[in-house]
Amino acid sequence: MADSDSKMVHLVDGTSSTGSSNILSGSQRSSWDNIVAGGWHLYAAINQGLSDAGIPQTQDWRVLEALSRHERLRISDLASITQISLSTVSRQITRLVEAGRVERIDVDCDARQRWVRVTAEGSCYLSRVAKERDQMVKRHLIDVLTPEEFAALGAIFGKVHVSLLKEYPE
Repeated sequence: MADSDSKMVHLVDGTSSTGSSNILSGSQRSSWDNIVAGGWHLYAAINQGLSDAGIPQTQDWRVLEALSRHERLRISDLASITQISLSTVSRQITRLVEAGRVERIDVDCDARQRWVRVTAEGSCYLSRVAKERDQMVKRHLIDVLTPEEFAALGAIFGKVHVSLLKEYPE
């Protein structure tokens, strides 16, 4: 490896790393590291806050929230939307059905598919989760950024999402 290929990268935790990749510049790598570290810490803080509020099973409310945006969905579509494996979503749906938050429904047009929808109990539960989650999003993200930065962040991730959907359709 030539010395010109090796760059010192300063990570968000204050440490440094010598990388051999020239695909990302040092500033691009630093930005990417900040996106990853900040995103995971935000996700962990929200999960911990929900757990502290007595709301367990992050993936369950994630599935429930995705399902609530539709009248009904097939489990396979729900897995695609949430980017969670089909077997995991199936187990989550079983838990949510047992808890009374989701119900399985028959659709005459296709008996081979498993369709589900949110129940009234599921909607009430999701409302509670959304309130707690939104308080943490406000505290850890919105209150930290200017309105312009928050709008830009939303626009940036919207653009990334559209780009990814072109390459990896749901």
